[in-house]
Amino acid sequence: MQDVDFSETFGTLRLRWVKANPKSTAGVSCLQTCVLHWDLVNAQQIAAILDKSSTNSNDRRFMFWSITLTFLLSISPQCPEGKQKLYSLLALKQLERAAETTAKV
Repeated sequence: MQDVDFSETFGTLRLRWVKANPKSTAGVSCLQTCVLHWDLVNAQQIAAILDKSSTNSNDRRFMFWSITLTFLLSISPQCPEGKQKLYSLLALKQLERAAETTAKV
């Protein structure tokens, strides 16, 4: 199966599942699968959902993945037309938030 097909089918289904079950540990598996298939659009959204729904404030893994995937999406041809600047700015704001969070510790 081509990766483009994955993004439009299984990637979208995995994103919907994570949206419906944001606190489930299976969300990590959905994120891993999307990254393995280089589906940056759905992986970025899944990482953002997992970051926002994380209950452990000391665990920054999801924050890292959210920032990384947002940046990778911003420089990827998968990025929707005209959204590169938006995703670049979002990655920058996420980095600033991460710096503020770690400075408080």
